[in-house]
Amino acid sequence: MSKVMSKEKLFPLAKSEGENEVERLLKRVIDRDKFSYNDAKAFAIIYQNLAPGDVAGKISAIRVKKFMKDFIQKDNPSIYKKMCIFYGLSEEEYDEKKRSKINNLIQNYMDGIRSVENAISYSVSFEEAANKMASKLDAPEEMSVVERVKWIRLWFIVIRNQELFYNEIDGNGKVRGIDVTREVNDMYIFPESMILLNESFLSKLNDGEILYDMIKSFIDSYPKDVQRAVYRFAELDGVNRPDSCRLGRIREDVKKKLFPNSWRSSTSFFMCKTGIKYMIPKHLEMAVLAYKNGGISNMPVGKFEILDVFNGYKKRKLTVYKYGETQVNGNTVELGVTCEQELMLYVNLHKWLMVHPEFKFGKEDKTLEEYGLAELLLDEKEIMSTWILEQGFASSEEDINWKLAEKVLNPKENIPLFKEWYDGKISSDTVCEKIGFNSEKLARMCLSLKGLVLLDKNTLNQALKRVKMFGLEQSLKSDKIYVRLYEFLKETCMPCGPKKRPIASYGIKY
Repeated sequence: MSKVMSKEKLFPLAKSEGENEVERLLKRVIDRDKFSYNDAKAFAIIYQNLAPGDVAGKISAIRVKKFMKDFIQKDNPSIYKKMCIFYGLSEEEYDEKKRSKINNLIQNYMDGIRSVENAISYSVSFEEAANKMASKLDAPEEMSVVERVKWIRLWFIVIRNQELFYNEIDGNGKVRGIDVTREVNDMYIFPESMILLNESFLSKLNDGEILYDMIKSFIDSYPKDVQRAVYRFAELDGVNRPDSCRLGRIREDVKKKLFPNSWRSSTSFFMCKTGIKYMIPKHLEMAVLAYKNGGISNMPVGKFEILDVFNGYKKRKLTVYKYGETQVNGNTVELGVTCEQELMLYVNLHKWLMVHPEFKFGKEDKTLEEYGLAELLLDEKEIMSTWILEQGFASSEEDINWKLAEKVLNPKENIPLFKEWYDGKISSDTVCEKIGFNSEKLARMCLSLKGLVLLDKNTLNQALKRVKMFGLEQSLKSDKIYVRLYEFLKETCMPCGPKKRPIASYGIKY
């Protein structure tokens, strides 16, 4: 990460001073032969001021010129004109007194346009690094390179080391301390700073190592105001403008919202495939069961002392919610989390492993199913929901008519039946037969809110007449279902049938 240049140093090369530095810049320009010396020099200096985090990469004067015309001229014509004069791309000139004022105006403007998307436009070095970095994220194929880099940048800068930045931790994983943190707080990180991060770290990762799904579910477990702050920093909110680049601000405005307390868990064990490989199955099981049993509100509480990075490394007590114990070298070690979001990491990892049943982890290198943990999160409602949706009896979770479904499916009595289906021991047709669904139409009428429009007055009337004739106990299972359907519609007055009217308007008596 680079320290920001002072205001005086940001624009030092617009005239004759710093000729040696100019020559060094010009050596980096890959298309110098297409420009005059003065224009090549101007675009090189503009690039260095746009991308202060790239101190050695290639510079394309053509790209910088195009970015100025395509973006800056449209975004702020006045600044564009001032830049052309200031950098010697115009016949006009500013006197020394005015140059200082224009310098500040241009600097402030550049501070507001150094976004990831823009950097890929004006920096050939960053674009090359971005294309290499993009493959490190396991994400939907249609996700663009720009968006992939934004997610990787968010993970590396904000999430990976929690309340710390990577250069605050030494090679042995120890925190370097308050003096380093004070120094880091005054550093800036720009989009093109990722070029060096790619060379030193990201390039060593396997393709698809970083998990977009886990990062997204992690952020979405927070309140909306926290999500907004995180997505603003990451430029994932649809606004092509950068947030703060100063690390101290990023720590206070973003990291502190996600990690107000030092977590007991490393995010790398959940968001990187290599890290997940080291997940201990028993720990995953205990954490997921703790979540299933009510979460942190029902977990035993302990107190631990930590050094608060956000408060000058002062010691303070931290509440930890315990989900289990383990043995380490003959000693009992308590396992815990500091908040609901930390516990949700285990839950979301379990869900991810369910979606990727072939993924092996742990000492024994087995799948979730091979460890016997595949059904940890399953409950009666989830099994029935899975069955309903897989058969197409409802279009979504929101479409399931749970009030009627629970009466018709009778989970207390029939859950063993659904578990047999879930385990692949019986077919869905067998389940329908046992329940009493004699047609897909009847199942959809009972299980889908949208399916109520399928109700046929005559079919319902005939079923009710048969029940009156033979008695409820002696009636067909399908006719009993029609009785429950009728009672539900009468109780709720929900619109039904093709005309979407309450059941009372159909003149049916029972």
